[in-house]
Amino acid sequence: MSAKVRLPFWPSSLDCVSWSQDNLIAVGGGENLAILVPNCDAVLKGGIVWEATLVPANEYTHTELPQRDPLSFANFSFGEEIAHRQILSLKWSRSGFGRHKRCVLAALDSSHALSIWASDGMPDQPIKWRRKLVLNRTVFEHYKQRNPDFTDFDLTKPEAQVTCQRISCFDWGQSAYTQTLTGCDDGQLIAVATGRNDILFIEVRPPAGVLNGFVTDWSASVVGALNGNGNEFDQAQTMIPNIPSLIEYLVLSDWKTDDTATKTCFGACIARGQMVCFQARTSIDNDGHMQLVVEDQVLCVGDHPLKGPLRILPGHEAALVAFEPDAVCIIKLDFARATSERRVLHDLDGRWDEVSGLTFTTDRTGLLRLHITSHLSSASALTACVGLDTVPTTSVPSWQQAIVESKTAFRASHDFTLGIIDKTSGIAASPMGDMIATCAAFFPSNGLNYTIPTDQHCIVSITPESEMFTDTACFNKAARTPFLAEAKLLHLRTMLLQAQLGSPDEPNTLAVTDLIGSVTTAWDSSCMTFEIAPLPPPPTASPRDLVRFIRMQLFTNAEAVKRHCLYLLSLATSSSAELRLVQSQIVQVQVSTALAIAKTLQIHSELSLVVLNNYCKLSKLLDSAEYDTLDQDSTEIADEKCEFCGRAILFENLKWARCENGHQFYRCSASLLAIQGPRLAKHCGLCNVCYVNEVNMPQLRAPKFDQSHVPQAEGPENARPINLGHNADTSMHPVNTPAEPLGSYIRVLLAALDCCIYCGGKFVS
Repeated sequence: MSAKVRLPFWPSSLDCVSWSQDNLIAVGGGENLAILVPNCDAVLKGGIVWEATLVPANEYTHTELPQRDPLSFANFSFGEEIAHRQILSLKWSRSGFGRHKRCVLAALDSSHALSIWASDGMPDQPIKWRRKLVLNRTVFEHYKQRNPDFTDFDLTKPEAQVTCQRISCFDWGQSAYTQTLTGCDDGQLIAVATGRNDILFIEVRPPAGVLNGFVTDWSASVVGALNGNGNEFDQAQTMIPNIPSLIEYLVLSDWKTDDTATKTCFGACIARGQMVCFQARTSIDNDGHMQLVVEDQVLCVGDHPLKGPLRILPGHEAALVAFEPDAVCIIKLDFARATSERRVLHDLDGRWDEVSGLTFTTDRTGLLRLHITSHLSSASALTACVGLDTVPTTSVPSWQQAIVESKTAFRASHDFTLGIIDKTSGIAASPMGDMIATCAAFFPSNGLNYTIPTDQHCIVSITPESEMFTDTACFNKAARTPFLAEAKLLHLRTMLLQAQLGSPDEPNTLAVTDLIGSVTTAWDSSCMTFEIAPLPPPPTASPRDLVRFIRMQLFTNAEAVKRHCLYLLSLATSSSAELRLVQSQIVQVQVSTALAIAKTLQIHSELSLVVLNNYCKLSKLLDSAEYDTLDQDSTEIADEKCEFCGRAILFENLKWARCENGHQFYRCSASLLAIQGPRLAKHCGLCNVCYVNEVNMPQLRAPKFDQSHVPQAEGPENARPINLGHNADTSMHPVNTPAEPLGSYIRVLLAALDCCIYCGGKFVS
């Protein structure tokens, strides 16, 4: 059941593996990023298949990162500004941030530059991965604006300009806005530690989407700061002159809302073995923008220095996991009393090498387990897996066994008679907590570790946790979380394969029925923390409130998530009868929700009238119409027309459309529009249902005219261009299509339905 992927590089740092909520694995090594994408369709054909995509990450434009001379030794530089840019750290953001609401990747390299990467199309295509932002410029602009407030450095000096915008570590935070509003253009928070030993909280905002009109550029701004000069650990700088104590590890928690509706989060950082924890809250400035205010700080005092990896303990209130030189510790924080409690969870069985990774899983009894990898002794470590009851597990974890098998295979393939060294560089758990990925490279113990690049490779082992597949406890727990469709489907198909429930041609109907029954009957409504289905929106509801209403109805309340899980079960078991049944239930809710918000919006545009008319026709076909037809004055303009012949398009099917002359098209499952042009379609990456790609719809963006094809007139600069006339070819240039008003009916629908309405899967285009 395990899978192994060979990557053509050596990992260049520790803790270099990250698993996204979109079920993508990122591995950093050398000057490349490796993106591992699962092929769910190949699971039932014999095993898990992962496709690796290499993305070069060492090239910057002069605008992104200008070339600079090396700094002096006083600023702790040994020439990394002009050296090869090795990947040092990487982390995925939360889901719902990038294009098609996917995760984006933040990568820190050895030149202290932090880049934001996102895919503009299929994630398994390297050319689609682009660097969207370099946050060092945002850091520099922040210091440039506040330069009069500082007396310890002068920004007019070139070295001070480079030093202040260095980034030593970072961590993603959660969006401070309501999570059900991810259809709107909300930014996400990222905390960075700078060269001045400050912690800056930066809000990264993606391009504006369909609701507010499209903006193509990413942006970032500093919304809060924690001055390092006020921290306790900064006093240690006086001990060793000219060498700053840079922050080495940084972590940030999710938001919590108290009784006064104030959102708070906490974080922690480690520098020179000392940990400082802080608490922050949100506030709104005079311009209506969000700001972050750091209120409380706690210095964690202990007998031994702390080091990373630093993680927040899941399921516990203000608790952290860190490492002493020979033990793993749990630190509990009390911001009300400004105190902390450090408890040694377990010793590290005498291992002397660095801890290279930490992740968490939960067994069937609900006990949290810590999986710990070290750089040189992961294959033989006795404490590879530790529970919170301080007792290490007796069985060997599957990921540790996979490293041992890869080590044996490396010795056999190279015919080595002596020992082999394994170097494990990171570990990560899947969003479901059912699988673990580790990255390891192997070397002969009596040979050189430096060879030609073609001989450099590492093995990424993706192994299932055996206990997670013995029953459906893992799925029942993770199924309560919306927007994890990719991880849920892979888990279900893997569970079917392990249980040997048959092939897609001859499925074991009885076993499939038992699986569906065991999953659906194990739901405990008292433990489900979904939002209750909302009441119909009031007439004064804003477009953002309508987006929230739609998403709560179709994605985040208990019944909606259960319908999505049943649909994924039907996809995994290839049960067409169950698939049609669940699909009909989802369509009923979709139609009633779409017609409910039509009473609130003022629908005047032609495109929105067409969409509403299609929903009325579908409601009439379902025999549950709230609106039979539109007003008689609007019926003629609301009929959708074929762009080839001008005849009306009939409403006969949810998946396809055709006009009276027989021209056939795909039909968008969200807007019910016929997709009549090139590059106007996108589809669900799981169930392949087709949707309209709103990014390329001319009605949903402000009209822009490309004048590059127009010849320039000779003469003075203010001369008018040549008029090509009405018969000129304009097929490759935009026409003056009337733009939809902001907050219109179709904009609200497409903003809310930003993932598949049937399974919750992410789109690909």
